[in-house]
Amino acid sequence: MVDTEPTQVPDHIISTLRERDLLGKNIGIYRIVHKQPLPTVTEKGVLPPFGDEVTRHAGSTKLLVRSYPTNISDLIARLTLGAAGPILDLHLASSQSEFWAPRVIRGLGITTADRAIKRWFNYLEIGSHVEQAAWDRRSIWARVSVDLRRHFIHAIGALDSAGAFISFDAPTAPLDLARSIPDKLSHVKVAIDGFVALLDERGSDLEAVFHQYLADNPVILDVYGSVESKPRFIYPPGQSLLNKKYVEPDFLIRYPGQRYRLIELERPSKGLATVRGEPRSGVTQAAWQIGEWKDYIQNHYDLLRERYPGISSTAWTQIVISRSAVEQSGATDVNRYLAMVRQQLAVDEVITYDLLVERAREAYARLSGALL
Repeated sequence: MVDTEPTQVPDHIISTLRERDLLGKNIGIYRIVHKQPLPTVTEKGVLPPFGDEVTRHAGSTKLLVRSYPTNISDLIARLTLGAAGPILDLHLASSQSEFWAPRVIRGLGITTADRAIKRWFNYLEIGSHVEQAAWDRRSIWARVSVDLRRHFIHAIGALDSAGAFISFDAPTAPLDLARSIPDKLSHVKVAIDGFVALLDERGSDLEAVFHQYLADNPVILDVYGSVESKPRFIYPPGQSLLNKKYVEPDFLIRYPGQRYRLIELERPSKGLATVRGEPRSGVTQAAWQIGEWKDYIQNHYDLLRERYPGISSTAWTQIVISRSAVEQSGATDVNRYLAMVRQQLAVDEVITYDLLVERAREAYARLSGALL
């Protein structure tokens, strides 16, 4: 939160914090103060009119390149509402700095004290080199190697850490970090093995047992995304189609590029298919709940836009149910069978708990390989 002295936090926010005994306590928002008045365009995060613009597409990825008639320090200050530069020194690289050593900000939200302006950075990478040598095609393989290793190592290093990150890495830093985190990676294997044991020993327990384990060990669901347990989508008064107060996915996973995955869990002991191969009621019930989420997002995106920007067009839906589709349905090709089920139910993906474990093990293997 970018603030001044005296504070610009509205009285009603201070009163609310005091009433809830939160005033002066850690609520996940850090107040930083600028000693000199900021230019209005910086304080409000107004970017200058851009000059040239080029757009390229690679599959579903869109790359938009714009030039702005200002220097990088001013641009970063405006992007961050005055946090980076005027207050926090990011030690931006100069033209004499090493190649491929950007400043990286992850998972950081910035707001003005009055909460009127907010900006979220899931991933912001700041580089300074524009000369041809830094972008020579002959060095692509080296740069890709450095970048991928940085991201893999960050994913491992963040497994037991929550919150925002600001890195000041040199190109060799991921290599140095890799030597210090085998213990963290071992925790991933322990989590996966523990989940397998839970499935084998308590597979008939209620869904809540498995939900809690996954909430405590989100790496099983996804190594790279940010996992949120039971986000609650609250209906405005009188606007629920079925007179519900809210809908609540079991898990929401946020990825870079404003992409999301919504997950519905069912008990592992619930059958996926009948002996004739038709989806059982547990699957159709889960698909119905996903339909409710989609309806909410479509009709109330204005309530989600700030918290989950882009979710109205990028949400991927998934059902996790049962242990094995083959044993119950007699299907000879489990992947083909699950593809047929998701087509029928209008769900992006239906997987078993066994397949979830298999994917977690594959991710663990990839991360382990990144350390070699």
